[in-house]
Amino acid sequence: MREISDKEAWVLSYNEKIRKINEQKKEILSSPDYMLWLQDFIAREGVFCDDDMLYSFIDISDTDKKQIEKLGLLYEIIESYASKNYIYPQVGNTNCYFRLKYEDVGYKIGVIPRQGTTFYCEREDINKEEAYIDFNDIVNNHEYESTKIIKERLDDFANSIISLYEKGIPFEAITGTFYKTVDTIENNKNLRVKGKILRR
Repeated sequence: MREISDKEAWVLSYNEKIRKINEQKKEILSSPDYMLWLQDFIAREGVFCDDDMLYSFIDISDTDKKQIEKLGLLYEIIESYASKNYIYPQVGNTNCYFRLKYEDVGYKIGVIPRQGTTFYCEREDINKEEAYIDFNDIVNNHEYESTKIIKERLDDFANSIISLYEKGIPFEAITGTFYKTVDTIENNKNLRVKGKILRR
């Protein structure tokens, strides 16, 4: 039997790690158990960071420890779903987060860059002025009506760029105009969004 090389062993180990991660994500999505645990745990803690809970002297049960370890997976699940629906995280001074809701309970689930990556969860009362991702929408892979509208408009935008290129407009002129327009939007405080595409 041929011995596998170090590179092959690394690839096999990496693939197995990814397989286990994907299995854990499926478990989170296929059962309400994780969200029910989170609902109970956050009611007791109010807010928590995975690193602080796992690597400090805080006394927690083995069950809680295993579930806390999955908080980063929940964030990745939310991030993946949000990306497909053109939803972007809220960005703070030292963190970024998504707003999630489940059974009328609101959460901020985010990431804090430290020496490593720290994930945190904070409970909040649902604010009707804010947009939340419904966990059940993630489970059902629900596509918002706004996603279709945004995709159509971005496709039109992409096609207009291709059309300019096909008409002989230099590529450098196209990209230069694009970045100049982006700078104008970022720097002109008088510009205002005239319409808002609501998620449905």
